[in-house]
Amino acid sequence: MSNSARFIPVLLISGVAACSNVFAQAPQVQAVDDLMSLIKSRSGLSVRLPDAGWQWKEADVQGTPDRGEITFSDAKWLMYLIHWGPIQRPQVTVDYVRARMSKMWGVNFEFTGAEGPTTVNGHEAVMVEAHGTNRMFYTRFIAWNCPESNREFIADTNYNTARKTPVNDFEIETRSAKTIRCHAPFASDPDPDLATAYSADTYGFSFRYPSRWFLFESPYYVPFPQYEGVRGQRLGSLLALCSDENIRVTLKWGPNLSGEGESSPMGDPVATRRLRDDMASQSDVDEIRVHGFENYYVGNKKIGRIWGTCGFKEAPAEEQSGFYTGEGVFQAAEWSPGAASRRVAALLVTKQYRYGTAESSPGRELLDRVLLDLILSMK
Repeated sequence: MSNSARFIPVLLISGVAACSNVFAQAPQVQAVDDLMSLIKSRSGLSVRLPDAGWQWKEADVQGTPDRGEITFSDAKWLMYLIHWGPIQRPQVTVDYVRARMSKMWGVNFEFTGAEGPTTVNGHEAVMVEAHGTNRMFYTRFIAWNCPESNREFIADTNYNTARKTPVNDFEIETRSAKTIRCHAPFASDPDPDLATAYSADTYGFSFRYPSRWFLFESPYYVPFPQYEGVRGQRLGSLLALCSDENIRVTLKWGPNLSGEGESSPMGDPVATRRLRDDMASQSDVDEIRVHGFENYYVGNKKIGRIWGTCGFKEAPAEEQSGFYTGEGVFQAAEWSPGAASRRVAALLVTKQYRYGTAESSPGRELLDRVLLDLILSMK
């Protein structure tokens, strides 16, 4: 999977247009309880799912309690920007931040009243929170002046509520903003959620952020009138997005064909090939590349798993073909949820996407977590 940056004109119409399109694509979110009830009625399997923004419809459940499958997916979205530029006024106030960010984004924000003074590494700062675009996203702006570097900084954090983006991700954005050191040497931070350090002499500041995010220079979101397309210590913007923006899960159930009651003998080429065939049979998958396999136990359940990268067929929707790269990561696992005569397989996929000039780097962390939840909860 290439990590090289590509220029994708379709997303670079303008800063506000690109952001608005992303939020406008929020899917219809169905109730998790209804999804679990539907799985139970069609398959006989009891599954506990986290309260995420699962997308599904009844037609996605196929088969009978003896044999069948269901597919559901989730897509979250957050944006975290750090803006810096010349000081605009001697003192940053709530009214100033409200007006400044409303003008920048062109959004009629619904300010919540959660606002007031805060601090960022010893600097007096102002925080302002608001709903935007018919309450599809929630944002928190933190702004301050740094007299030592003669710059204004704005931590511009938001998350998509329509997609049920985890609130914890949003709070981590704020924790990251609080680590920004705009004029002092970089300092370590014990926060385990902020495992990656960013420090650039070119821009003259440093901070910490989660390893599952990726950063790139953002010439499309710069709220300073002095901006002339040149980034450096004087002014610019960085944009951070999640690499694990999306996940799709397919559950398959049917008789165990592995023989002698073994739920997942991964040393058996037949069983390994079955998981490969499960993955390759998905309608949008073009090829799979297996990077590893293993046997392990969760409680008394023996799990067989393969993982790797995959290629997708061209997406039929133009907006998706401009957003996704055609690559992704996958896991496929099988086990017996109860009787040894029954087999369940879970196929998990995260697509790589591109945004502006950068591409995500999806990893195994999200797939590991969702798979473990499924195994632990399934009966």
